[in-house]
Amino acid sequence: MKKLVSRLSSLSLSLLLLNGCAFSNDTLFPSSSKSAETKPAMTTSGSSRLSSKNTNLPNLGTSNFSAVDISQGKATGTFVGQKVIAFRSELTSLQGSVNKHNSDLQNIRHSAFDNASKYSDSINLIETKLQAGTTPGNPYVVAALQSAQGSVQSLNEDAILLNQLSTRVASDLVTTSYILNSIQTAYTVSGAVDEDHAQLKALQKDAEATSTTLSNILNEINSDYSRQQQYVLSANQTIDSLAGPVRVGNFSGGFVKSVPTTPVQVSPLETSYLSNNSTSSTVKSPVNTGFSTKPLFVAKFNKSNVDYKDGLNRAIAGGLKAKPDMIFDIVAVTPTEATSADRSKARNYATEVFEQVVEVGVNPENVALSAKSSATAEYPEVHIYIK
Repeated sequence: MKKLVSRLSSLSLSLLLLNGCAFSNDTLFPSSSKSAETKPAMTTSGSSRLSSKNTNLPNLGTSNFSAVDISQGKATGTFVGQKVIAFRSELTSLQGSVNKHNSDLQNIRHSAFDNASKYSDSINLIETKLQAGTTPGNPYVVAALQSAQGSVQSLNEDAILLNQLSTRVASDLVTTSYILNSIQTAYTVSGAVDEDHAQLKALQKDAEATSTTLSNILNEINSDYSRQQQYVLSANQTIDSLAGPVRVGNFSGGFVKSVPTTPVQVSPLETSYLSNNSTSSTVKSPVNTGFSTKPLFVAKFNKSNVDYKDGLNRAIAGGLKAKPDMIFDIVAVTPTEATSADRSKARNYATEVFEQVVEVGVNPENVALSAKSSATAEYPEVHIYIK
């Protein structure tokens, strides 16, 4: 199940709020490693559908999304004020991702529309020739049929791009959730001044707006993907039904073009990462009391290119077989005296593990993400606990 997972590009795990301080469960603050990759955050404009005089074209969405303007503020010099600066930087980077996601989505839609138009033109040419009657295996008609097949293949490639885009959007949704959780946690930290809380409140609204925008983008991607899959299925059936008439040069023998009526329920993510109107995090709290004390899976990243996926897939498959609705807690583990670089590595590794877990079929809403330090860990590790 490649999900936009394609289900899901690089998700971000949070950093510890107070470096060097001991907590029973570490307080998390996100530091997105994808900031430099692709980041924007946006608000959606009204939804419409790509339309054409040709009713045989797919009915794709046309909503455009724009980045949120992140609120600004003066540095206060407090510890919380420093976190405010970090949150603002993270959210600003996300705005770039949102804009890039919107641009990619519009490009994919136009490509799909163009490919569907070419397919439709080829089919119209074939049907016109066959209705009038032509020579058996007319090379021009055969070439048109091959062109239609090529256009459908291009539509499949557009769907793959949608799948990849959904992965990146879902990843940014998780990052936004971490930022939102961390902002909410920052209210409880002592030593802040009134200005710190005022700026936190403004950034919280920005994070919620970003989360809603990303959720809306993902929902539209899922919708477009489903519509394209249905269109491709119908197109392939039409091509198959035309092969015989092309061979004989007409619609003799009671030929009736096949038009499927049952929609195919397929989406890059089988369920959307966040509900349509959600403004809060779907990531479960790192403070969970019902998880197993013994990890289901442990990956130790003491060298580059650790091969853990086969073992992870077996562990997840076994867990789901025992309990299909099992909850998984993915924990980024670092040594007690870990540097910020080590914490960043653990976060990135946990991100990769998260994506793999979702890719093998686990509902994202059944995955919790957290982080902790350990006196026994020598290298960055990722543990998975189950409930």
